[in-house]
Amino acid sequence: MKRFYDGEVFEQEGKQFRVDYRFDESADAPWERGDMLGEVSDWTTRDKRPGERVLNTDRSSKRYYDFAGAVKNAKEQGADAEPFTGTAGERAARAAEAEYEYLRRWCNDQWHYVGVIVTLLDDEGEDTSYDESVWGIEDDQDEYLAETAEELAGEILARLDQEQEVRLNNPEVEAGFHGHHAA
Repeated sequence: MKRFYDGEVFEQEGKQFRVDYRFDESADAPWERGDMLGEVSDWTTRDKRPGERVLNTDRSSKRYYDFAGAVKNAKEQGADAEPFTGTAGERAARAAEAEYEYLRRWCNDQWHYVGVIVTLLDDEGEDTSYDESVWGIEDDQDEYLAETAEELAGEILARLDQEQEVRLNNPEVEAGFHGHHAA
């Protein structure tokens, strides 16, 4: 499994790049980013209802996950999680359990959304003005983070190639190209 650590330098097509990970302060909670099997309550002081599970606690407030609703939705959608065997009910319960654990881990700061920032380095290992970034990436997926970093390096390399082609085909154009920060 491939993994790049924060600040690690890697090589791609003969060029050196550094990858940095930054906490994504603007990322919404996972249940606000897309469809979930089960609903998540707002912070509340009410008691847990039948079919709910406590997702996390902060003093006397709790956030609940509608586990029963998640199983029902998973069964209707044919959702499943590893090991992908068993009855429809077993598969639905496993899918709901996987989603609950995913959300619980986020609530307990066991994973976060981050920005992946890749910077081209010069021959002395110093930053150039070429960098690319993408935000809202889950930081507990090491292989995906590494793939994302390599894709961003590929974007920088493509931009360098394009700028070189423009320079070669347009000698009157000044070599005033600069990198940029992608959102």
